[in-house]
Amino acid sequence: IRASGEALFEIAKPSSPPGIGIDALPTFIRNSDILTGNDLGILGSFRTLPTHEEAMAYLSSPLYIEFLNDKAFTGLSLFKKAKTLIAEGKAHEALLLLIAHSQY
Repeated sequence: IRASGEALFEIAKPSSPPGIGIDALPTFIRNSDILTGNDLGILGSFRTLPTHEEAMAYLSSPLYIEFLNDKAFTGLSLFKKAKTLIAEGKAHEALLLLIAHSQY
């Protein structure tokens, strides 16, 4: 079996300790119909989840306000935006978006 194209992604190998893992992600993220196993693996590679304070600060960020004010906003578009951020190499921001919105 070979993988190529979009099936490949890079995860920075931490020197120590390992990432939190997929199982430590909130259930609503793990059960997303939009995020793939690869996306979840990337999100699970962080050493910690964003803190409540980080999530609350993100709620006032220009990206989040613009996203929330979009008339086409739905729960589905939240996960699509997170998927796009992951593809752009902004996985931490994707995780912040999801965590912050869950606390909104």
